[in-house]
Amino acid sequence: MNIRVNLCTVLMMVSGILVVAQSTTAPPATQQENAELDNQKLEILRQRNSFITDYLLGPGDIIDIQVLGVPELTKKLQINQAGEILLPFVEVVRVDGLTIFELQKKLESLLSQTVLREPHVSVTIQEYRSQPIHVLGEVNAPGTYQLKHAMRVVDVLSLAGGFSSAAGDTCTITRGRNDGTSQRIEINLRELLDGQDFSQNTPVMAGDIIHVSKRVIRNFYVLGDVGQPGAYALAPDKDVRFSEALSTAGGYLKTAKLSDTKLIRVQENGQRTMVALDVKNILSGKSPDPLIQENDLIFVPNSRTKALGQSLLNNATGIFIQPLVWALIR
Repeated sequence: MNIRVNLCTVLMMVSGILVVAQSTTAPPATQQENAELDNQKLEILRQRNSFITDYLLGPGDIIDIQVLGVPELTKKLQINQAGEILLPFVEVVRVDGLTIFELQKKLESLLSQTVLREPHVSVTIQEYRSQPIHVLGEVNAPGTYQLKHAMRVVDVLSLAGGFSSAAGDTCTITRGRNDGTSQRIEINLRELLDGQDFSQNTPVMAGDIIHVSKRVIRNFYVLGDVGQPGAYALAPDKDVRFSEALSTAGGYLKTAKLSDTKLIRVQENGQRTMVALDVKNILSGKSPDPLIQENDLIFVPNSRTKALGQSLLNNATGIFIQPLVWALIR
């Protein structure tokens, strides 16, 4: 009867524990340290895979054109939406999709055909405006950035300040297609950062929307006569069994009634199931060690007889009394 009452009380406590689970599972300092470690991996990976190819000009870019010895042709121009610029003597010049080097050669060719002999043209980019990318989610500096050269996802994430302490293990790239549809690319950041799969370091394109997921904290609960009752996080890439869960919660106390230990599990339909666990057989390897699932509740009840015996033991004196008390609580 007492056990049944205790279990009802425990179930009522669960809703309250869920509210504070995030604060009790992992201290912010640990999450921050994990984020800093991942950001170090991100920077190493960015440097290892860094390469620069020529930037392709596009609408909105602002360029500076200088012609050696002809100051009248020195111009600061913005490429229009048609991908063109207007330059004296050569009129309209299409520049969309050209590199700086290709544009220099094109202007030299056009000027040599009209007003100059062997012209020398210099082109520099003053402002990058034609290839925006958008970085959202759990990064330190979300926002819109401009591609200045060929970049991959690690370059962009570094540009956005790296991961926040709440970042998860996945990243999504949403990319528009010419037919109006969109492509969704899923990236496993854990495999990428840990060097398991460098193919996840996907090239990014203008217009891409990159979203870093938030870490989802999955918990299990250990309550009752254990060293540290409370909520604990389930690692995303590691199985946790009953013996480890019990150990994580500080193990059972001497006053625990192990024979009445219960595993309470919430099914997908919302129904609760309660399974009796033979703790001694599990810990000795005689019974299977159950796998713990999200929101599982392990309840280890207190034995009033053992609690009384432990109290007596703490206060007992004499060579004959103590063995009797030990026999009571074992």
